[in-house]
Amino acid sequence: MKRVFLFLTALFLGSMMAYSQVEPGTIESLGGGENREVTVNGLTQLYSVTGKYTLSADGAGSGSSAYTIDVDKPNASATVHKAYFFGAPVWYNSTSCASLNGNAITWDGSATAAWGCCNFYADVTSIVAPVVNPAAAGIISIPLTDCSSNDGFGLLVIFSDPLASEKNHRDYVWWS
Repeated sequence: MKRVFLFLTALFLGSMMAYSQVEPGTIESLGGGENREVTVNGLTQLYSVTGKYTLSADGAGSGSSAYTIDVDKPNASATVHKAYFFGAPVWYNSTSCASLNGNAITWDGSATAAWGCCNFYADVTSIVAPVVNPAAAGIISIPLTDCSSNDGFGLLVIFSDPLASEKNHRDYVWWS
């Protein structure tokens, strides 16, 4: 009986130690906690998610004021969970004006660039989801209008994807 008790105690303690260890490369391994607010190497985390998710990323820029930015939808059952839009104005321009699918972008924040002004970001989930969710899998081009001088834009779309191969944790969006 004493051996069974010692065996069960050792098994329990071993499982607790394995459970309490953090996975290398995650925000927790860098000192982050439940609230996920951590700054590492000058980057602050904007968004993190755990589960079956995939990511589409595209960048666009043009000499023209009207062009498109693309989303790569992984499969028909994937739905937009979160979408972020980023703008980089030309040097010494402190404003960035853009519209995505005909909707004016209201920037959620900015970060100081090396040359002294700003790069901008916005949560555009409400703009991207109605375009992408009903679409078939593949490349979906979304109209983009640059109404000021911008070097370019970026679009990150995080999909809730039931066909993703495994449940995982990803710190998708970091900001300077």
